[in-house]
Amino acid sequence: VAEQCANAKDYAAVRSMCADALLEHEEEYAPFAESHDHGSYVNYVERVRKSSDWGGHLELRALATALKRPVVVYSADAAPLRMGEEEDGEDILVSYHRHYYALGEHYNSVTKA
Repeated sequence: VAEQCANAKDYAAVRSMCADALLEHEEEYAPFAESHDHGSYVNYVERVRKSSDWGGHLELRALATALKRPVVVYSADAAPLRMGEEEDGEDILVSYHRHYYALGEHYNSVTKA
């Protein structure tokens, strides 16, 4: 996502924006967060902010809100998924890979040719 942001925001800035959006909209996101692994929702959000763990669907949705840009997820298994349809900025394009080598699920940046 950071790769597709204006001014080439670094990944730490994008992670911080994501964490801020997760906290600001806790009632919307908390029921879907895997906070049981982290002790609390606040701990989960701080892990999003400070770690290099990969984000998932929840974080992409929060980023669509924070960046005010729709996120479009392409997958071999389904039609493109568009998150943040209410946003009017340029689309952020990513591809979803269910089995990315030995790494498991993964998202990659997609660029227009």
